[in-house]
Amino acid sequence: MFKIKVLSDDMNDEDLVNVYHPEIEKFDFEDNLELDIEARKQRFADWSEEQLFFFTIDIQTVNNRMYYGGEVNYVAKDIAVQRKGDDFDENYRFETIPVVKQSQTIKDEKDLSEFLYEGKAIPISNTNFLGSDMDSISSFLIFNNLDTNRTNSLGYLYENLDVSETTLNSIRYESLNDLNSAISIRKIKTDEWLQYAYFNINQYDDLLFVPKNYLLANSLDKNTTLVDNLQQPLIDDDSEKSTLDNADSSKDDDTLFLEHFEKLIKSQKYDLTLEREDLISFYLAVKTNILTILSGLSGTGKSKITTAFADALGILKTNQFKMISVRPSWQDDTDLLGYADTMHNVYRPGDSGLVEILKDAQDNPNKLYVVVLDEMNLARIEHYFSQFISVLERRSEDRVIHLYNKNVVPLFNKENYPNEIKIGSNVRFIGTVNIDESTFSLSDKLIDRANIIQLALLPFTKKNKGTTYKDEGNSNIDFQTNLVSSMAKINSKISENALTSNELSFFWKLDQLLINGLSAGGFGWRTIRNVESFLSSVTSPMNFSREKALDYQVAQRILPKLRGTNENFQSLLKLENNKLDGKIIDLLDENDELSSFEKSREVLLKKARELWVTGFVS
Repeated sequence: MFKIKVLSDDMNDEDLVNVYHPEIEKFDFEDNLELDIEARKQRFADWSEEQLFFFTIDIQTVNNRMYYGGEVNYVAKDIAVQRKGDDFDENYRFETIPVVKQSQTIKDEKDLSEFLYEGKAIPISNTNFLGSDMDSISSFLIFNNLDTNRTNSLGYLYENLDVSETTLNSIRYESLNDLNSAISIRKIKTDEWLQYAYFNINQYDDLLFVPKNYLLANSLDKNTTLVDNLQQPLIDDDSEKSTLDNADSSKDDDTLFLEHFEKLIKSQKYDLTLEREDLISFYLAVKTNILTILSGLSGTGKSKITTAFADALGILKTNQFKMISVRPSWQDDTDLLGYADTMHNVYRPGDSGLVEILKDAQDNPNKLYVVVLDEMNLARIEHYFSQFISVLERRSEDRVIHLYNKNVVPLFNKENYPNEIKIGSNVRFIGTVNIDESTFSLSDKLIDRANIIQLALLPFTKKNKGTTYKDEGNSNIDFQTNLVSSMAKINSKISENALTSNELSFFWKLDQLLINGLSAGGFGWRTIRNVESFLSSVTSPMNFSREKALDYQVAQRILPKLRGTNENFQSLLKLENNKLDGKIIDLLDENDELSSFEKSREVLLKKARELWVTGFVS
């Protein structure tokens, strides 16, 4: 048995709580039975000093009396343990805040606001841990706005609430009509809060524990952003909905990020000159597909754009971003992932660091992880990236990479390096490629699974001046969380933005042209699904029309497959008097109501010129 001090207001400072052996056995503490008892006690004491204990209090009775040994006997039950944060201070007093998670009942912030205004019961677990005294329950409430039960993004903080009732599975607050003050809604700056708050605790995942001093006005102003006040009935008119952004309500999350991304790209920090449409296309490709490949002349900024993308998301200097330089000597996936050393019975991860970032991504499904394979075609991609290519299009639950055969030999470090890692939907691979004599060409199998984006080279006269970047309030926007949330909803939007019968007819005719004209031509349902995902992510505030998006998908998804000799392209594509001709051009002309296909024509013109000069297209 040992005693612990309570850091909440449930008890007096001098009261201690007893922890007995049945609870201690549940701890993640490895006892060393070879040591003497005093040494074992000291090891446990040292370990305990670094932990915070979360528990309920049971008052034990003897013969129906609350006194045990002359004193009240407080016993800790349902204990969960978490390591203390770097900011921890033993003088802290903690407040327990209920967390409402997104559900079918409460889908968004507007739904929750309506529940609060009308005083409705709000579904929430763990209400028994809040206490039976209404006055002691926190006046704060958190709405966690990602539809998952395990997330490191906190969402919105509701302030100035007054609890009227709790049941086993719900909590009810006084309606706005009965309150004397407005309910404030604040967007939580997650990274700042998680330095001192404790969230997603096992058994207590609908609660957040935060030191009271961080709930004072000056700390809230620093670590949250006030976005709204509820003080009158919500207006049903869509044009007058209350917005929970500190930005222009006419702009959605994607548009706000793109503006932020573009400004950062043009700033002195990156000083890149790129077409806006290429940035939009790159963003949408990364959002909707696990693998995106950037192609173009050396020096056009392929590597820089990936770094700027991570910077714009706020993950550049974290373990969520990894730039891996591909080596020409790589022969198989052991060069990238590592291998099982059967002589010493250990797994030796590759020095690329890819295994570590994939493990982190598996453990944190609500964070975005970006892996960049720089100059990925310096080695044969189908060799060192073979496992990934095979699983890219599988369902997320089946997308598994095998590190080694677990039946071959037991490994001493198998706890740190399991035999397989799941590649979740929160992982994105970006490759940069150069097309020259030092590199390998991309296979059809790879092209089928990626958006191939060729960055346009703009005239030198359009060079950016490298202006100083002004944040203009974007630091208050959690772009990464918004993107992960948006990525999770893509499939639900496809039915609303599916290809029309005319568009499907166009793709079918194009498919037949390639199949009949090229030995490795044609594409399948995978490409159609990917095109629909891309189109479903386009929003009107982007100023990137469906027609343009369709054009970019033809250029990036299908036209990279056009490879072969003059003989292959005889009727498909040719250049006469510096003018494009052929069956592919005829098909584009016949479907000009779908798109002008400007980008596709640019790609085809380049291929036709290459064909005319060299006699083949690569």
